[in-house]
Parts: sequence; structure tokens; C-alpha cells
Amino acid sequence: MDEHAMNMLATLPWQVAVPLFFAGGFLLGFGYFSALRRTTALLLRQGSMLLVLALTLARMAAITAGFFLAALVGWQALLAAFAGAMLGRALIVAKHQAAP
Repeated sequence: MDEHAMNMLATLPWQVAVPLFFAGGFLLGFGYFSALRRTTALLLRQGSMLLVLALTLARMAAITAGFFLAALVGWQALLAAFAGAMLGRALIVAKHQAAP
């Protein structure tokens, strides 16, 4: 990310940054825990280890980059992104808890 784009993110008012990072965190969390579910299913079925590795690296890179970007903006954005990620996690867990 270049300096101009980073300055633009850092100067967002918190009323804009918090909902924006909450939504981004939700998408990251939902994607992360969906990929974790798929990785677990692949491991249990003894699926492709290459796919397991790719999913693991992709989800780790995505969540790290998302939280790093939020941390650069400020603690409010980081907290909002974390709360959104936990909501995404809760939805994945609830969806798969009801299903066998």
C-alpha cells in the first residue's frame, strides 16, 4: 500500500472506520473459519495435503494482513475487525453445530 492510500485510511473518522473494519473483519472471520472447516474435513478424509497446506497458508496470510491493516489505522479499527471476525466465527460454528 502506498503512502497516499495509507494516509487516507489513517485519516478516516472513527464513525466510518469502525463499521468499515467491522464488515471487513466479518468477511475475514467468515472466510477464515470456513477455510478451517474445509481444511479439517480434508484432513479427516485424508484428502490432498497440498490443498490442506494451501488453505492453511492462505487463511493465515489473509487474517494476518487484515488485522495488520486494521492495526495501522488504530485501536478502534483493530477492535472492530476483531469483533467482526468473532461474529463470522459464531455464524460458522452455529451453522455447522446444527448440521450433522
